[in-house]
Amino acid sequence: MDCIMGKQVLESLIKKSDRISTKWAILGKGGISGLIYSLMIEEGYLDNLFIGFIEIYTSSENKNPLKVTSFQGDDITEYFQKEILSINKKCDIYPSIGYSEMNRNRKRIFTLIEEISPNFKIRSFISSKAYIGNNSRIDYGCLVLPKSIIEPDVSLGKGTVAWFGAQVCHHSDIEEFNWIAAGSVIGAKCKVGPRSFLGIGSIIPSGANISEGTLIMAGSTAPTSTKGNQVITRLPQSSNPHMLESDEFIRFL
Repeated sequence: MDCIMGKQVLESLIKKSDRISTKWAILGKGGISGLIYSLMIEEGYLDNLFIGFIEIYTSSENKNPLKVTSFQGDDITEYFQKEILSINKKCDIYPSIGYSEMNRNRKRIFTLIEEISPNFKIRSFISSKAYIGNNSRIDYGCLVLPKSIIEPDVSLGKGTVAWFGAQVCHHSDIEEFNWIAAGSVIGAKCKVGPRSFLGIGSIIPSGANISEGTLIMAGSTAPTSTKGNQVITRLPQSSNPHMLESDEFIRFL
């Protein structure tokens, strides 16, 4: 799997120049998936190479774990199997999985899609309308949407989502499968553990160390350190003695 290094190295430009003939698909189906499809078409991805939206079923009762639908909702699973699985054509996969189960679901589906076929390559979609600073490192399977700012010397781990207008300040290390919602700001020289969730307009102050599975509610400011699976609200923690852990709290969002 590839990483994207900074100075405005954009996955959309790479797609058009280096992989012009490669089929592509979106992993997931729903509102997020439709949004990502529209953005990618707007930024130069070729519709005639688009395979469809891939859903994965994990039940042992399903002999075929894949279902593929077109943008119109038509079932094209059989075509997908013939074109991609049967004749070893390569396909670039762009994930659009949400933050359910504190991002565990996205992590699990990454593993499954990689096991199904060696011809699948999970890619990052980085909007040409995002800013990517020098020496930044973006691992595979990330989404970096328009107006996001990834400052110099930032590391984004695989499967991380930076929604519209999110900002990660310089020299911060964001581990894998994080969700950074619209308008959120992560200060300089921060470390954010895996599977954390930053709500809309939340703030992590510079130099903070955020533990795995931390949930920061919309409009909240995190402390400089957290415990694993902690929920950060705008109210003092002492006023919430029975606050649920993030794994339980995420179900209410």
